[in-house]
Amino acid sequence: MNTVELDLAYKAFLKVRQEWISTLLDFTQYPETEQPEAITRPVALVGGPESGGVKTLEKLKHLQREWQRFYDLAEEYREKKVSPIPKSMYHPVPFIAPECDFVVVAINPGANTVKWYVEKVLGLIQKQINVTERAIRGASPADAAALEDKLLLLESDLSRFQKFPEGTKLVRRQDGYIDITISLKDKATLEEVKTVSSIFDGFVERDLMRVGQYGCVIQEPALKYKLAIYDRGEASADSSRTIYDKIKPVPCSVMADNVSLYLEDDVNEAKARAKAEALENKRAMRRIYSTRAYDVKRNKMGKTVVPLNPNSRSVKRVTRRMKLSELAEPMDS
Repeated sequence: MNTVELDLAYKAFLKVRQEWISTLLDFTQYPETEQPEAITRPVALVGGPESGGVKTLEKLKHLQREWQRFYDLAEEYREKKVSPIPKSMYHPVPFIAPECDFVVVAINPGANTVKWYVEKVLGLIQKQINVTERAIRGASPADAAALEDKLLLLESDLSRFQKFPEGTKLVRRQDGYIDITISLKDKATLEEVKTVSSIFDGFVERDLMRVGQYGCVIQEPALKYKLAIYDRGEASADSSRTIYDKIKPVPCSVMADNVSLYLEDDVNEAKARAKAEALENKRAMRRIYSTRAYDVKRNKMGKTVVPLNPNSRSVKRVTRRMKLSELAEPMDS
């Protein structure tokens, strides 16, 4: 297949890509850095007086459309296995978020998980054993002792993983990343206030979008509240815990310090427990809502009601939910 079309399109795309990145870096709200060239996953606020107004926003919309057009073309060539262009150069396609009243940028501690078979881990361990054995043969007496200790550790790993049945599935998890999402919210209407989420938050979430490598644009003209940055990394340890904190990893010395291996069966079991707990919490919230609605009705009838226990777990969860709405600051304030 002739790649002349792709080559010409790629040269034009590089200009589009550079223009998009440079424009976003000029108006990025997160992350803040003194070295713009090092920014990844930028979230830019565009369309207001400080960012060139609607003209800049329209330019970015044009660039985004051109980016998407090249993405579609490049993927067509990739499917036919004739594209020499690394997918990371154009994937994921950056986006311009839909208009809404309020946007919360959430900064989350992120992690990457992939599924492995035990045979892959055994291969990595055996490869390291072979390398270490060769190093020992050519090492000085002073270095040989440390290498022999390493070899013992590797042989212990090999023995451990050989005990698993062939085809055992593992989950490799690498943490130390930052994951950025934007929550697009509108002020809850009177009808929507009937739902539990809007009662405690004050807003209805229209969409939740993950910000990719090349960032995204927030349309400032439509906002009724200032953009809010919510860094979950600053939250308490309890609020940032994941299901993996409740699972014991399988020790493996060939993994990096920020990489852990888990049995897939253990992960699935932990997910099932977490799902059951979340369902029970949701039921508890509904019971609280029903109780409050009943209390309001009794108050209107002039009857005395017993206040809710302020120390209950569910009430504390409600208090935490309310903090997000407290971030909402009107644009004209």
